[in-house]
Amino acid sequence: MQSEFPALLAFAGGSVSIASATALGVVAGVTLVALSTTFAVASLSRFLGE
Repeated sequence: MQSEFPALLAFAGGSVSIASATALGVVAGVTLVALSTTFAVASLSRFLGE
């Protein structure tokens, strides 16, 4: 489940951005996508470091 977490966050962020036409929805979506990118980079660097 831990390896799928960044993808789930990115999907949720995209869904929130698309579903909400408000600025708050777009900000929430972009925040979720940014979090997923952070988790993906962290897990990739941990994987490459092993």
